Amino acid sequence: MSEFDHPDGKHRNDDSSQAIAIIAQELRSPLMPIINAATVLRNTPIDEGMVRRAAGVIDRQARMLSRLVDDLLEVAISRTGRLCIRRKPTSMASIVDMCAETVAAAVADYGHQLQVDVAPQSMDLDADSFRVVQALKNVVLNAAQYSDRGRLIRILAARENGDAVVRVVDQGFGIDAAHLESIFDLYENSSRKDDSRKVGGLGVGLYLARYVAQAHGGTLVAKSDGVGRGSTFTLRLPCHYADRPDRALEEPSSRSDSRFTTA
Repeated sequence: MSEFDHPDGKHRNDDSSQAIAIIAQELRSPLMPIINAATVLRNTPIDEGMVRRAAGVIDRQARMLSRLVDDLLEVAISRTGRLCIRRKPTSMASIVDMCAETVAAAVADYGHQLQVDVAPQSMDLDADSFRVVQALKNVVLNAAQYSDRGRLIRILAARENGDAVVRVVDQGFGIDAAHLESIFDLYENSSRKDDSRKVGGLGVGLYLARYVAQAHGGTLVAKSDGVGRGSTFTLRLPCHYADRPDRALEEPSSRSDSRFTTA
């Protein structure tokens, strides 16, 4: 287990009022449908179809609320300036597989297709697989959130110059060059400011993803040809070459060369 100082090397003072306003607004979004569904259940004669629909609303919105709370807890930990990383031998291929399994349903809910391509080279890591999966998941969900329905999102992983490199490529709204860095700021939820389509969210996912990358001695960068032209997020982590041949590596659940599409 190791601890990592804040990537900026210092503690920043947030605008507390603005942060509280953002948090309150986003927490209210899933709460209102839950309250409405509960009201329907309380005031409407029992009907099996209506109960199923109301239960579906409550389930979806409660899961969204849970994700928001989880993100807030992660931010609270990171803002103390210390992040616990529990390293163990793993592989980028297994991390990509776990991420794809985790995000498949959410990507499908957005109406997108998810395509995963993992090169067959060894990409061994000494990393906290939970944290790295979480970081990659945040990048993929960001791509899904900032794309019109029916788009293709690609996860491409390969070894480059001793690093394990994962690129998340989307056909989404794109990013203006002036905002390629600010999208990683805490509570930045308007990464496509020049686009008229507004997307909600706390704006912490990319902040946490970059934080985890830097905690592992890696990087996370964004690239885009501009608004409306999609974007590419590149996660780069140094490969680890174990000095003990008996150190078992986590392997992908079913393949080392992962090529599949989900809709």
